[in-house]
Amino acid sequence: YDWDVANEPIKTPLPWKAALGGDGATGWDWVITSFQLARAAFPNAKLLINEYGTENDPNARNQYKTIINLLKARGLIDGIGIQSH
Repeated sequence: YDWDVANEPIKTPLPWKAALGGDGATGWDWVITSFQLARAAFPNAKLLINEYGTENDPNARNQYKTIINLLKARGLIDGIGIQSH
């Protein structure tokens, strides 16, 4: 099974961001913490991140790549989503 741990972290940050460490040193500590907690609770799940609007927004695209690389470096991410409707 898989779990969308962070949905739209760039375009729609969650209201509990501060409770997960806020931006922190990486700028995305709250996302990293979310994935760490998910990995600890569900070690066999595929952990995913999803974002929209990255195809037409270079800033969002660069932020998304940064988050993905931070998670990859920690072995926390198994897949990504690029949402469109």
